[in-house]
Amino acid sequence: MSTITNPFSYFADGTTGRPLINGYLYFGEPDTDPTIEANQITVRSIGTGGVVTEIDQPIRTNESGVAVAPTTMAPFILDVEELSYSVEFQNSQQVAVYTSSSTSSVLPSTVGEAGKFLFTDGETISWESVLPDQSGQAGKFLTTNGTNPSWATVLPDQAGEAGKFLTTDGTEPSWGEGLPDQTGEDGKYLTTNGINSSWEDVSFSSSTAFRTDDELVHSIPVVFPASGRLLLWSSLQLRKGNVGSGTISLNLQGNVYTSTAGQGATNSAICTLIISGNPGDSVTISSVGTTSGSGFNSINHITMVQIA
Repeated sequence: MSTITNPFSYFADGTTGRPLINGYLYFGEPDTDPTIEANQITVRSIGTGGVVTEIDQPIRTNESGVAVAPTTMAPFILDVEELSYSVEFQNSQQVAVYTSSSTSSVLPSTVGEAGKFLFTDGETISWESVLPDQSGQAGKFLTTNGTNPSWATVLPDQAGEAGKFLTTDGTEPSWGEGLPDQTGEDGKYLTTNGINSSWEDVSFSSSTAFRTDDELVHSIPVVFPASGRLLLWSSLQLRKGNVGSGTISLNLQGNVYTSTAGQGATNSAICTLIISGNPGDSVTISSVGTTSGSGFNSINHITMVQIA
C-alpha cells in the first residue's frame, strides 16, 4: 500500500496550482479512467488513533484542499491500496483540473510495518522483515539456503548424549559414539566390523611341558582376531639337567636359537614374531628343544598385540 499524507498540505488544482477547494478525487487502476467505478481501486482513510476505514469515491476536499471525511468533514490521511494508480482531480464544478494515467507513491504504506526495511525485486518496492520470526527460536543461529534466511540449531539436542562426539552425514549433524564402554574390558583390543566398534579378546593359551626325551616339542594354538595382524613377544625356556655339558637348541617357526648348557644350567631364548592371517583363522606356534638329557620346554609370557 502507499500513503498520501496531507494533514499539513493540500491537493492542488492542476490549472492554478492553488488548493483544490471543495474538489473531487478519483483513484483507479493504472491506464484506466478512475471516474468509472469498475476501474476504481480501494482507498482507505487513516483517522485519529490510526483507525483505518475504507471509503467510497469520489473523495471530497475542503476549502483548504485537504481530503475530508464525507460525513464529519474531518481531515484524514489517504491510504491507497496500490503502489501505482491513475488519478483524476476535479474542481467544485466537477471539471477535471488534473489527470494522470499512472502515478506512483514514493514509499509503500508504513502502516503495520514497524521494524521492517525497504526492499525491491527490481520492479516494485515493499517492506520486508530484517530477520525471520524469532518466536520460539531461542539459542538458534541465522542461516540461509541461498534464497531465504531461517533459524537453525547450532548443535543437536545434547540430552542423554554424554561422552559422545559431534559428527555429520554430510547433511545433518548428530552425536556419535566415541569408544565402546570400557567397563570390564581390561586387556582387550578395539576392533570394528565396518559399522560398530567393540572390544575383543586376543585368543591364545600358554602352558609348560616336561619331558625326559632328547627332543622336546611343545605347541600353543593362536586364533586371529577380527582384523589386523598379531605381534607376539614370547619368552621361551629350555632347561636340561643331570648332564655335565651339552647344547640346547630352540626352533620357533623356523627361527633356531642355540645355547651351550652346563650342569644345572638354565638356557632361555626370546623372540619376536609377526604373523598374518584371516580373521578367525587358527595357527599353532611350536618350540622344539633338543637336549642331551632330561629337561623341559616352556612357552610362557606370551603377549599378543593387534597391529594394522
